[in-house]
Amino acid sequence: MQPRPYQKRSRSRRSPSLLILHLDADKLRQDELHLGGQAAFTADLTVLGVNAEVTIADVTNRDDLHRTLGEFVNKKQTFDVIATIAHSNSTGIKIAADAFVRWDAFGEYLKPLKPRRLVLIACQAGQWPTAVRLF
Repeated sequence: MQPRPYQKRSRSRRSPSLLILHLDADKLRQDELHLGGQAAFTADLTVLGVNAEVTIADVTNRDDLHRTLGEFVNKKQTFDVIATIAHSNSTGIKIAADAFVRWDAFGEYLKPLKPRRLVLIACQAGQWPTAVRLF
């Protein structure tokens, strides 16, 4: 029987997935903004509560970011939710110790991972100009 046009089609039954991404992790640690312990605790709860697949990635420089994201892309790995912790301002985000990019460029970095939701824990990340540039 064909689903009616107004009915939701069921998605594949895979576990939900979460990526917790610390950008310029050494600087976040230095500034006491790295959420390592909290991220691990959240990962444990998420696995237990909703049987989610959780990945925590710490990035320090641009090559490290490219390598980390490249591994996800090569594995065809996607994430329902990406939580990003980083330093930022209204024009962009510090993706690594040696790189700061505009919000639209950051969106391009994440695009291959096909996130359904994005959580930004970064200064000025929730303001309207940022959202317009990012999405």
